[in-house]
Order: sequence, then C-alpha cells, then structure tokens
Amino acid sequence: MVQQAQFLSRLMIITIIMLSCNSNQAIHVPPIYVERIDSSLLQHEGVLYYKHQPYSGLIYELYVNGDTSKITPYVHGKEEGWSRAYYQNMQLAEERFYVHGKKDGIHKGWWQNGKMKFEYHFLNDEHNGELKEWFRTGRLSRVFHYNKGYEDGSQKMWWENGDIRANYVVKNGERFGLIGQKLCKNILKDTLQ
Repeated sequence: MVQQAQFLSRLMIITIIMLSCNSNQAIHVPPIYVERIDSSLLQHEGVLYYKHQPYSGLIYELYVNGDTSKITPYVHGKEEGWSRAYYQNMQLAEERFYVHGKKDGIHKGWWQNGKMKFEYHFLNDEHNGELKEWFRTGRLSRVFHYNKGYEDGSQKMWWENGDIRANYVVKNGERFGLIGQKLCKNILKDTLQ
C-alpha cells in the first residue's frame, strides 16, 4: 500500500510538471490515470477507447521495478499534449507533442548518457523542417530537411567515424549528389552477357 502511494505521488508530480510546462496545450486533460496494460483499453482506427468510450486522461507505462517509463495524455481517444518517456533512473528519454492525435512541433530524444539522440520537427503529423539525429557519442549521424513530409533541400548523413555517408540535395522531388546507397551487382544482367 505504501509503495502504491509513493508511485501515485511520483506520478502526480510528473504530471503536474508535464502540464505546467506546456504552454502549447490548450485542451484540458483530466487527471485520470490508466495503465497501458489495462485490458479495458482498446485501440481502434486511431482512437483509444477505455470501457467502450473514447478515453480522456493519462496513460502510463511502468518498468518492472514500478518506475514510470512513459506518460501520454489523451483527449477524446487521441494523443493531446506532451508525451514523455523516461529511462529507469527517471531521466527524460524523449518528449513528443500531439494535437488531436497528430505529431506537431519539436520532438526530442536523448541517449541515456544525456546527449541528444534526435530532434524532429512536425506539422500536422508530417516531418516539416529540419530533422537531426546523433550517435550516442554526440556526433551527428544525419541532418535532413523536409517540406510537408517530403525530403526537400540539403540531406546529409555520416558514419559513426565522421566520414560522409550521403550528401545530396532534393529539388522538385529529384535527388542530386551522393545518395549513400550500395552499388549492387546485377546478376541477371551478367548472366545474359
């Protein structure tokens, strides 16, 4: 009983921090908590139902030891506001923002060592703007640019040792430059010669 009270206390503190730090969230998420593994939850056609009703509240996930691994707010069965995932030491692993179930704004993730893992920009559930990913060491692994879900402009990728893997530009849907794909041998062509 004491352990459950401590868990609920920690969960409330995390929720208060999540909701108070969120100036983007205009819709109120009721302080109702349901664990992701609850058998009364059902996902159907992009809507989360709880006891046959579109769910409004917070869905939480736990590690085996009882620590919170993820909290996601829902309104009318759709993700709404900041969803946050944590490492077992309660360090923030990622944060993502949703509007009516669609990814929006800047989504960030961190490696367990605290270094950036990714930073994605979304608009209406599509990549829009700059996308960055890093290796665990902190070295960039890729920087891509998107416009309404499509690659647009400069695209760069690196190997973990820092060597360039791909460096190309996308203009009007066409790629120009070093794509970074392996050259494959055409066995059928070689047999016909």
